[in-house]
Amino acid sequence: MSQLDSSFPVRSCIGCRKKANPAALIRVVLIDGKLVPDIKGGAPGRGAWLHKKCAEGAIGRGAFRFAFKQDEAIDVSELLKFLES
Repeated sequence: MSQLDSSFPVRSCIGCRKKANPAALIRVVLIDGKLVPDIKGGAPGRGAWLHKKCAEGAIGRGAFRFAFKQDEAIDVSELLKFLES
């Protein structure tokens, strides 16, 4: 079975833009202007997917603002706390 088997869903990392199985990625959602990791996978609304190693690059180039269609800055402190733990 290949890593991108067509019987499983595939998501794209917003950091490196490579496709991967959702199990290899972190889903984040925007709640009240804060970027929050969706660990259980049940948060409603639009989500963005990324590899843990790609988070800093995605933050640096403003990928979350584009992914969530936001004009103002997004608070990434919750995501950074999660990544440090």
